[in-house]
Amino acid sequence: TGADVLVAGIMPEVNEARGMAAALSETGIPYWINLMCDHTGHLLDGTTIHDAITRIDATVPDRPPLFYQCSCIHPDNLREGLEQPFNQTETVRARLRGTYANTSRLSPSQIAAGASLHPSSPTELLSALQRLHQAFPLKFYGGCCGTDDRHMRLIMEWVSRLTRQAGQERPGSGDF
Repeated sequence: TGADVLVAGIMPEVNEARGMAAALSETGIPYWINLMCDHTGHLLDGTTIHDAITRIDATVPDRPPLFYQCSCIHPDNLREGLEQPFNQTETVRARLRGTYANTSRLSPSQIAAGASLHPSSPTELLSALQRLHQAFPLKFYGGCCGTDDRHMRLIMEWVSRLTRQAGQERPGSGDF
């Protein structure tokens, strides 16, 4: 019957993400973009999260992504990046709606160099997600590198509690 939504995976470079948005926008199917950033608040090519969102949205003004996520990043690193003055913008607050968290606080370059990951336990990762949510209340939470069923169960239970407290039908319901 066709796809309901399209997702651009982990996009470490703004021009790659812009090309993906242009291609996805032509399908007429709703889509979102997952940016890969680090604790400095930049994509791996050095573009700030704010500038990446602004440039991608300008590339496809008639059919921009529904929203953006930062993926493959530890929640404490994402919070640190979002706290940077250049990302403290209405654009970032309005358009960045989720994260797929990994369990390591290491930077992508440290991981690529083969450093020992030192993954967060399920409770440590959940605590980091809760700190992120306190500072930047996102709508979508999931797991990435290093997460397993134990991490995802805790995240699911927490999101379910948040959803019940907010009186929402399901996680992610409402405006993006």
